[in-house]
Amino acid sequence: MKKSNYNFAGLLVAVLTYVSRFSFLPANVSPLGAFGFFGGNIFFYFLSILAFDFFKGGFYQGFLWTYLGFATYPFFAFLAKKFIKRQLLFLPLASFSFFILSNFGVFFAWYDHSWQGFLTCYALALPFYSRTLLGDLFFGYGFLLLKKVKNLAISHSSGYNIL
Repeated sequence: MKKSNYNFAGLLVAVLTYVSRFSFLPANVSPLGAFGFFGGNIFFYFLSILAFDFFKGGFYQGFLWTYLGFATYPFFAFLAKKFIKRQLLFLPLASFSFFILSNFGVFFAWYDHSWQGFLTCYALALPFYSRTLLGDLFFGYGFLLLKKVKNLAISHSSGYNIL
């Protein structure tokens, strides 16, 4: 893909991800993790997060831990490279890493710095994690499915038998 098409596609996905955060989706169910994992453009990924947080007041004491959690998506994507089996495994690992890091910021900012506070924080965060994981898997695996369908359509239209 040409560089200009790649940048346009990255910008388009960033805008769609940004807009989806205002949509009907339940809390923590969003394409944001999948965009960070499959988007390929870290600049647009973080720009969409910053823009949304700026306009919706998403900054809080400890938000840097959340951004560190967001950084795990492109990191695990880098480790997975283009291998589908790794992508299928590493996307949920990125979700889990996001959960651990972002909630550490919540624990550090708002909970008693004790075992009790730590366990309470993470226990109360579990429903949010399940929704984050659901969104990441739905949008991430959906992206892989669309990519597979596109490749099949291209190979079919070119006259090659892929089997």
